[in-house]
Amino acid sequence: MAIPRIEQRRRPRIATMVLCELRLYGGQPILTRIRDLSECGIKIASPRPLPAGTRVEIRMPGKEDWAPARVIWHARGLAGLAFAQAMDLPRVRGAESPPTPGPARWRPD
Repeated sequence: MAIPRIEQRRRPRIATMVLCELRLYGGQPILTRIRDLSECGIKIASPRPLPAGTRVEIRMPGKEDWAPARVIWHARGLAGLAFAQAMDLPRVRGAESPPTPGPARWRPD
């Protein structure tokens, strides 16, 4: 019998589909799609294999600086990267959390 895997995330994730730039240190940047992100890391679409432990740099939408990161995993065209330093998400364009819906209200006709 398989033991269920419990995800233990350090920070909440924000689902998104914006583009960012990715490059190996000193390499040419490529555009890739962000699937979700948090202050500590990012999940990207990555059609090319990125071995775990590979050091990369990410430039987020609306940012000018490159953020150093490390590949944690790669599977089925996706990769998980951990930032070297926590990212300030409110300053990343496209990383806004979706609005929380208010309570449902009954409206008479």
